[in-house]
Amino acid sequence: MQSELPFSEMPVSDRLSPQVLSWLARSFETMEEWKAKAAVVFFASNGDSAVSRNRVAAVVRNYFVNESLKAEEVKQWQKDCEQVEVVEIVPPKVSASNSTYVDWLFVADYLLLACGSTAEALLEENQRRESECQTLEGSYKIRLIVHEAREVMRGKSDMSDDDVLLEVQGKHKKAALANVKEARRQERANTYHAAPQAPIRPEPMPPYSALYF
Repeated sequence: MQSELPFSEMPVSDRLSPQVLSWLARSFETMEEWKAKAAVVFFASNGDSAVSRNRVAAVVRNYFVNESLKAEEVKQWQKDCEQVEVVEIVPPKVSASNSTYVDWLFVADYLLLACGSTAEALLEENQRRESECQTLEGSYKIRLIVHEAREVMRGKSDMSDDDVLLEVQGKHKKAALANVKEARRQERANTYHAAPQAPIRPEPMPPYSALYF
């Protein structure tokens, strides 16, 4: 028995795409599995909608073309949602020769829709980016102070650490004596002397931008 799924009513101009989606959604678990796979691709693509859509399309196509799919019996709710029944779901007949007729972008677009909202995973990713950048900025500011202290020491080698600190604080109010002492250690060790590079703040990862929906 082939269950009736709403994908057949979707506005897609080929006959196989709805069948492909119906197979992927033959149960709640299988559809969630494919959505999760799509999300992994989206995050691995750094939120690039076009890249992730093309890649998910390729993954799904390879699955249908290369896997030996067989009919499965799954539990589904009846139309009245009052009882669960076991139905046989038959995979669509997709091959290397007819796969070109499938709109794989449409299929991938549907699987990626969940990435189009401000989902928890997206918020966590952007919070992680901000936290990582703040940590690096904090390190950069300290190393900039150390660099400035070394500059002062090189110009006035007989200055005490306290005097170096006072001069450095003219540019960096948050400079501390510990920073000056680190600069002194670096000078004694003849550490390579160059200004540190400031971290570049990354753009927040955007939500997925759908093509069809």
